[in-house]
Amino acid sequence: MNHLEYIEYLCKQYRNEGLPLELYNGRVNKAKIKRLGVELRQATLEFERKNAI
Repeated sequence: MNHLEYIEYLCKQYRNEGLPLELYNGRVNKAKIKRLGVELRQATLEFERKNAI
């Protein structure tokens, strides 16, 4: 998996976890969306450190 594929995977994962929150709850759970964003950023930074981007 190259760099672009990995970042794309993280973004898809973020989107897939975030969409059901709005659809099933009727409103966006802002804390959960923020947590997902933080996790995405941490995963991106960890990937960059490992691969010296």
